[in-house]
Amino acid sequence: ALGGNGATYGSSTTGGFGVAYTQPKDDPSAPRFEINSNYASMGAASSTQGLLADGQTKWLSSVAYGSPRWSVSLAYAAHSCTEATLAAPSCKVWTDIYSTQLGSQASGTGDSAIGFRAHWRPEEVGMVPAIQFGYDTRTIDGTSSGEVKSTAQWMVGLMWNDVIIDGNRAGFAYGSRQHATEFHTSGTEPADENAVWEAYYDFKVNDNMTITPTLFGGEDTYNGHASGSDDIFGGLVQTTFKF
Repeated sequence: ALGGNGATYGSSTTGGFGVAYTQPKDDPSAPRFEINSNYASMGAASSTQGLLADGQTKWLSSVAYGSPRWSVSLAYAAHSCTEATLAAPSCKVWTDIYSTQLGSQASGTGDSAIGFRAHWRPEEVGMVPAIQFGYDTRTIDGTSSGEVKSTAQWMVGLMWNDVIIDGNRAGFAYGSRQHATEFHTSGTEPADENAVWEAYYDFKVNDNMTITPTLFGGEDTYNGHASGSDDIFGGLVQTTFKF
């Protein structure tokens, strides 16, 4: 729910409101603009705070342009985490699963993040894959000496259709977990060269069942230990049923 969305996006089950606009087009394949803005507050679920109370809030706006075959988008998010009485500050970068040890820090009063996304696919995905790209950068407000001031993360994904057997699909993704890129006064990110990857293959058994074996791995994924203890490798097999 949170990993692939990084610093700018993310999910929330708290209260809020938003608006969205999609440019009307007669041709469904024609490029169009999409604009949206929304606000969410942890105070909405509190009996003593309220939707517009200062504290853990998130304001996210984005503009996108594209068609079903390609698109580009730019998003801006502003987080506040000044209310200490509410758990899990909204400007904390979710969990260490998707960030390095320093990249997940949020010791300031809030942060702002910018996210860029793009995707493109050929008319028929085959030898030439569909491509997607994402990059997030984040600046933390109100930091003290030695604390993380900014972070970044990125990924590139490729997907092929009809691999080996018609109807089957393969994909590969490579990127870098969110890591510190700048410190207040001074500091070092030992895991600034961290890298993670994933490869999968969708084997369509029939119209109702798909089996997906997956391999994943990474280097220097958490705190950049020279011993190699930050290196990971694993796999899974997922079976999906549709009725």
